[in-house]
Amino acid sequence: MTRTGIRLVRLLALVALVVGLGLVAWRVVLITPSDYEKQLPTAPGAPIPDAASAGLAGTGPAHGPANGTGGGAVPAGCDPQPRPLVGARMTLEGHRRSMPMMSLGVAPDQAPASPPSHLGNTVGWFDRSVPPGAAQGRAVLTSHTFRWGGALGNELNHGLLAPGDVIRISDGGGRDVCYRFTGALKVRVSDYRPDSGLVYDNDGPAQLVIVVCSDYPLVGDAAASRALYYADLVTGP
Repeated sequence: MTRTGIRLVRLLALVALVVGLGLVAWRVVLITPSDYEKQLPTAPGAPIPDAASAGLAGTGPAHGPANGTGGGAVPAGCDPQPRPLVGARMTLEGHRRSMPMMSLGVAPDQAPASPPSHLGNTVGWFDRSVPPGAAQGRAVLTSHTFRWGGALGNELNHGLLAPGDVIRISDGGGRDVCYRFTGALKVRVSDYRPDSGLVYDNDGPAQLVIVVCSDYPLVGDAAASRALYYADLVTGP
């Protein structure tokens, strides 16, 4: 091989090494929890957020007069006297994010099932929880966080929602019920107990919780934690 050929081989090897290291670094960045995710209160121990703790229960310029639960005026198009519905679509008001919903049961591990793994921007309603719009209890929703990004959970874990943001659930037939985001918690899978009240609560205040994966390891596919995003049902006179 000529000197030119040797130099070319070495150059190509160097380029391949740099690209490989860059790919590894890029993947590490994608997996590393965001600053928002890192500062989420950790359960057990941290209280479940509600309108009062989020500062949404009273009157304020950002949310208007408190006409009912959920903090703030009833958004346009939302039923002021909600009734249970089967959600066909979830919209995050103000974020240009709208995604289909599906009803799901229990996964093989006895946890609420998630949408099919290729549907990163679909939301599942756990059909053994109360339905969206119920006057009492917590509707349990699930969605995905992809290891390398691109799913709803990735956006939520980067702080997509702010307290007071409206989550609209539509049934596809002209009925909408709305919730206001109040805050989020994180719980490690190893610490979670089904009877803790963090996810399931059919008798408490009217809320929803969106459950997504959090804290992917550098090696392995199993997320170490779940992030729980809570919202209170909006009602009015």
